Amino acid sequence: MQLNALTTLPALARCVFVAAVLLAGNCAFAMKFESVARNNGQILLVRDCSESRESCESWEKSVHGAVSFRYPGDAAMLERYLQSGRFSEIWLDSGGGNLMEGMRIGRVLRRYKTFVRVPRGARCVSSCTVAFLGGVIRTVDAGATYEVHSYSAVLHGLKDHDRRLLIGDTENALRARAVDQDRSAREMVPELFSYAQEMLGGRALGNQLEATMRAKPDFLDRYLSDASSFGFRNHVDRIRAEGEAAAHDVAFRIERGAVFSALDALNSHLSQLGERADAAYRVLETMFRSDIRMTFELNDTTLREYGYVNFPPKL
Repeated sequence: MQLNALTTLPALARCVFVAAVLLAGNCAFAMKFESVARNNGQILLVRDCSESRESCESWEKSVHGAVSFRYPGDAAMLERYLQSGRFSEIWLDSGGGNLMEGMRIGRVLRRYKTFVRVPRGARCVSSCTVAFLGGVIRTVDAGATYEVHSYSAVLHGLKDHDRRLLIGDTENALRARAVDQDRSAREMVPELFSYAQEMLGGRALGNQLEATMRAKPDFLDRYLSDASSFGFRNHVDRIRAEGEAAAHDVAFRIERGAVFSALDALNSHLSQLGERADAAYRVLETMFRSDIRMTFELNDTTLREYGYVNFPPKL
C-alpha cells in the first residue's frame, strides 16, 4: 500500500466539527488505529472512523463507544498501541472531535516522544490540531491541510433542556447561563493555554495563570450591568419577545463574550506567564478569534512562524 498519499486509502466521510469544548456532537466517531509497515519502519495511522466504512465497528461510531462496550477513549487506545510497538511516525487524518480528548491524545504523543505527521492527502482539523502539538517532531506535508476554526458548543442549536429553561424562566436561566459560561471560560482557556505552552517548549506558571483567571476576566460583571443592546436586561427582553431564535443567538453571544474576556486577560499578562507564553497565546487566538462559521487552512509560513511545525514537510 502506498502510504505517502492518503488518497490511495479507502475514502472517509469526515465530520467537520465546530471545535472547542467543541464538544463532540452526533458525528463524534472514535478513532481508527492502523499499523502499517514501511521501508523506514512501522507507521501508526490514526484517523476517523466513519459510518461509511465497512471496517467501522458499531462501538466505534461514537467517541464514547456503545453502552455494552466500555471504550476507554481515543487517548487510552493510542497509548495501548504505543506501549505494544515501536513506530517511526504517527500519521494523523481527522476532522476533529472533542477538545479535551485532543489534549489527552497530545499528552500521550508527547510522553512517547513521537514524530507526528499529517501526510499528503490528509486533513487535521480542529481538535486534531490540538492533538498534533503533542508530537516532539511535527510536520505537515505538501498536499495535506491543517485547519482551524473557532469554538462553539451552541452554534448548531441549544439542547432541549436549555432552550426550555431560557424561554420558560428567562431571567433566572440567563443569569445562570452567564455565570456558567464565565466559569467555563476561566477553566477551559487557561487549561488549553497551559497545554499549548508546554507542547511548544515552555513551562506553564500555574499559580500566576490561576491568579490571572481569578482576578482579571470581568465578563460577568460587565454583562450583568450592561444597559446596551448587548447586555443582560436587553437579552432577557429579546428572548421573551422573540423566543427560540433569540435564545439561541443570546447563548452564542454569551459563550463568545466569556471566551474573549478570558483571552483578553491572558493577553494583558503574557509577560508574567513564562517562556513561550506569546506562542501559546497565538495558538489560542488563531483558534478562538477566527470566524465561527468558517474553517481556515493555515499556510506553511504560518505553521512555521507560529511553531505548529518544527520539521520540513515532505514535498
